[in-house]
Amino acid sequence: MQIPLCICCAVVLATIGCSKKESASASSTVASSVPKAGPETINPMIQEDLSATMKAVQTANYDEVLAKLAMLKRVPKNDAEQMEYRRQSLEVEEALRQKAQVDPKAAAAYQMLGRVRMGR
Repeated sequence: MQIPLCICCAVVLATIGCSKKESASASSTVASSVPKAGPETINPMIQEDLSATMKAVQTANYDEVLAKLAMLKRVPKNDAEQMEYRRQSLEVEEALRQKAQVDPKAAAAYQMLGRVRMGR
C-alpha cells in the first residue's frame, strides 16, 4: 500500500509542479489582457443566506443551519465571497459549539457539521 501511495504522491507533485509554470504564464497573459473591474463584491443572495444561517442557529433550527451551509459550500464564489463564507461559517460553527454544550440537538448538529466539513 505504501508503494502505490508514494507513486501517487510523486505523480501528483510532478503534475502540480509542471502545471504551475504553465498556469503562471497563462494567467499573467490573461490578467494583462482583461481590464480589472472594481473590487470584488459579495453577492447579496450569499450574504442573505449567511445571515439566515446565523439566525437559524439562534432560533435553534439546526436542520436549516446544516442545509444552508451545505448549499453555500457548493455555490461558486469569488474571492471576497469565499472569505466572507469562511468567516461567517466559522462564526456559525462557534455559536453552534457553544449551544452544543447545553442542547443535545445542537450537539448532534455540531457533530454532523464536523463530518460535513471533513467530507464524511
